[in-house]
Amino acid sequence: MSCIMKKSKKQNFISRVGHLSVKIAYICGIIIAVSTMFSLICFADEDIVKVNTAELDINHSKKVLILNSYHHGHPWTDGVTKGILETFAERNVNIEVHIENMDTKRIADTTSWMDMLKQKLDAYPNGYLDLIIVSGDNALNTLYKIGHHYHTIPIVYCGISENEACYSDLCSMFIEVKEYLPFKENIELGLRLFPNTEHIAIVTDRSKTGASCLYAAKKSLKDMDLGTKDIIWLNGYDGLNTAELNYRLSNLPENTIVILSIWQIDGEGKF
Repeated sequence: MSCIMKKSKKQNFISRVGHLSVKIAYICGIIIAVSTMFSLICFADEDIVKVNTAELDINHSKKVLILNSYHHGHPWTDGVTKGILETFAERNVNIEVHIENMDTKRIADTTSWMDMLKQKLDAYPNGYLDLIIVSGDNALNTLYKIGHHYHTIPIVYCGISENEACYSDLCSMFIEVKEYLPFKENIELGLRLFPNTEHIAIVTDRSKTGASCLYAAKKSLKDMDLGTKDIIWLNGYDGLNTAELNYRLSNLPENTIVILSIWQIDGEGKF
């Protein structure tokens, strides 16, 4: 998410606000959830139930599948995957990691996603995987839709839209790690950097993530006292294409800050 100030036609000031703290927070949440599930898998009361201690030994290697909605090379997907792998390495967890990317940003035919995911999961022998970590709405929604036959192991999911159904309430094998989109903090930072701001432009695209960002932005604005400041929505769901977005951005009124959340799929569905 970027915060941009348009002060005059000839001079722009740009301040980028990173999401490192946000990513670290929910990546650590993933690891905590994973550790909890592994603890449940690895310990049992021998007075109550007979167990195979070799299979439940905490040192026994666990098989983890990271299922990403997007593709290798996508900055968000690469960042989440990198954070998960690095945190596992720091914790010295005995695991074998598999990574599957659904590439849903570039595969526009949503009807093919279910068959594609089934093929990916069916390639693993029954009982082989111990845990699935899911990032993004598209992978999570598709995984849920293919049926409970595929929900026999713990599934930890992250990076999900704020207005999305809570799958942890629908199936006990799903565990949610919430993602917080800091629109309020970014707007407040922009106003501190540029106290003469009169207009706030918010950019969101036509993707599922864009819809989530739009929802989160509107929710944040309800809790803010912005006085007479004008809100300008540049939203892909209104049919805005990339050329029109560029034109609108270059012709914004003076003293405007721009909150650029995401722009990957425009109003015409072009990536």
